[in-house]
Parts: sequence; structure tokens; C-alpha cells
Amino acid sequence: MIVALDHTTLLVRDLDVAVRQYHQILGRDPDSQAAGEGLEYAVFTLGNTAFRIAAPKGTGARGQMGSAQLDERGEGLFDLAFRVEDTARAFRRLRRLSLSPDDPSDAADSKLGKRTGLLLDVSAGIPVSFCDGGRHVAATTHSAPGLAGVNTLAAGSIFHDVVSSRPA
Repeated sequence: MIVALDHTTLLVRDLDVAVRQYHQILGRDPDSQAAGEGLEYAVFTLGNTAFRIAAPKGTGARGQMGSAQLDERGEGLFDLAFRVEDTARAFRRLRRLSLSPDDPSDAADSKLGKRTGLLLDVSAGIPVSFCDGGRHVAATTHSAPGLAGVNTLAAGSIFHDVVSSRPA
């Protein structure tokens, strides 16, 4: 059973520029920054989820995937990760639905515990994973506002400016 959106990742070419933009949008600094698998990350914890910004850096499978996506589609949504109660159970459910999930394994980010994922052709071209372990944020069984304290009018205006300044 899916219990929450654990995190979503925005893929960008320049992490520093994106962090400055989202600092302005969200009115706060990232909670952490890290690098691994060929990507560098900044993580903003928002209520019961995390918003990650990633940019390719160095070598690694995820960095290669990110570079390819940037070349093909430009900046944008890179992945979604849903929190589940039990990864093995989620895997069995996805397999029963003929969605061909990845075999459960340890997530590259140890904060996510065990994970399974779906192929791009069954998830609208966006990598989708399901994780059950140590979380970016505390688990909740109810929805909570993810953007508490964010000036939504300013955020919407800045987001519009960022998106509309991208080349088509």
C-alpha cells in the first residue's frame, strides 16, 4: 500500500542556479546536499515529503541517465518515489498487474531502504520507484500540507518566470 510521496526529483543542468531559484521560491535553504551515482543533489524537506534537485556530475548510472534526459528533453521531472509499507508486497502487486517491476533491492540512497521500480514505458516516461526503509522525512498516515509557510503567490510567479524562460 502506498502511504506517501517520499520524494520527487527535478533534473537541472546547473544545481547552484536551481538551488538559488528554489531558495527564492520556497523561502529556505536546502536541508542537505549530497552526491552519488553521477548526480549531485540538494534536498528540501517539505512537510511529509522531500523535493530533490539533481544535476549530473561525475560518473555513474544515474548521472548518465540524467545527462541523456537533459539532451533529449531538457530540464524537468526526473523521478517520483512513493513510500510503501512493504517493498516486497508492492513488488508482488505490481507484478500481478503485469507492470514488470524491478526486483526489490537496497536503494542506492540508504535513507530509502528497500526499493522496486517501474520501467519507463509503463510510467509515462518518468522513473517511478517504491521504497519502504528509512525515509527522507518522518512517515505519516495522513496527508499534511507539503508547502506550509511558502508564499504561494511569489512561488507561482517565480515558477512561471523560470518555466517560460526555457527554450521550447
